[in-house]
Amino acid sequence: MQTHSQRVLQIEAESGLDLLAGLLHSAAGPSQPTSTSGVYLGIKEIDSILHNYGGLESGDVLDLMGGACSGKTTALYAIIISTVLPRFWRHSQGRAPFNLEGRSKSVMFMDMDCGFSADRLRTLISTHVIARFTSQQSQEAEEQTAIDIHSQEFQAKLNQLATSCLQKVHVFRPPSATTAIVMLRSMDQYLSQVTPLATPSSGSPFALMILDSVSSFFWQEKLHSNHTRSMSQLVDALNRLARRWKLVFVTTSWLIPTTDHSTLDRTTTDALRARMKFRFQLHPRILDRYPTERELIEEWMTRRGPASVKQLEGLFSLFQAQMVIPSAEHKEVFRMSISDQAGVEFYRPPFLS
Repeated sequence: MQTHSQRVLQIEAESGLDLLAGLLHSAAGPSQPTSTSGVYLGIKEIDSILHNYGGLESGDVLDLMGGACSGKTTALYAIIISTVLPRFWRHSQGRAPFNLEGRSKSVMFMDMDCGFSADRLRTLISTHVIARFTSQQSQEAEEQTAIDIHSQEFQAKLNQLATSCLQKVHVFRPPSATTAIVMLRSMDQYLSQVTPLATPSSGSPFALMILDSVSSFFWQEKLHSNHTRSMSQLVDALNRLARRWKLVFVTTSWLIPTTDHSTLDRTTTDALRARMKFRFQLHPRILDRYPTERELIEEWMTRRGPASVKQLEGLFSLFQAQMVIPSAEHKEVFRMSISDQAGVEFYRPPFLS
């Protein structure tokens, strides 16, 4: 049986063009989300993978592992958006509520890296809503008069929606591992105060706790030989919360290779990895096969035709994530793109042949 480190080191690469091609497959008509009896994230491309391996349940940990600029925080923002958006949104009088397919839940965000940006999240929320709204309007264009998304009234409604969503994100910034553990141990009291009518048995408006990143204090704790003990205490604090409240934990962790490249995972411990029901390794897809943008466009046109070049407009980041926990017989991958037209989008294989 392969070790976790061996599976991580076997992550396969692919060309940037193959990854870009997945966008067309996604745009052509994605399948409906798979229903599950457990907890879902609201992103069908990820939920469908999790469902195949038992799905998420309250108390489970899902980890997103990657190096710098690998898309971890972007994936977190996408998960937050699907969690805090309402299911329906009434954007104007006299129109039926618009289906945003959100969960209308709250999130606790432990910002250990101090990288959380409310402005960035607000922008992504607005972009996500406009992209969904525009797509649905184009399908219903013949049935009713289109709404001007650039109008003052619509933008005011959109701003109200984004503000109400941000109010559901509770951010904590512990400056050290010790402070983070104390905060987690005190979270039961915090949950009781902010949701006085909720009980551990009935649940609360909070669906997720995000820890970004559990690797943040690695060097600080390693300097004082406290890393293993701190990780054990953090896991213990998560276990207490899991027993008391119906939460799913989403964490991020760093990839730091050893000198002999025998492992990429130095910042977590056996105790924490044992708590991870799912783990994905993320990395950016760099278009290194193509020295110039023109060469990329020419090959893209050769494969898909001139009209498809519009798929490249505004696209500025591409990422891939492969599941490494649990081990799977077949490679389980989701892909993620960021564009100024559609915000964050997810898609699955197949590749172009």
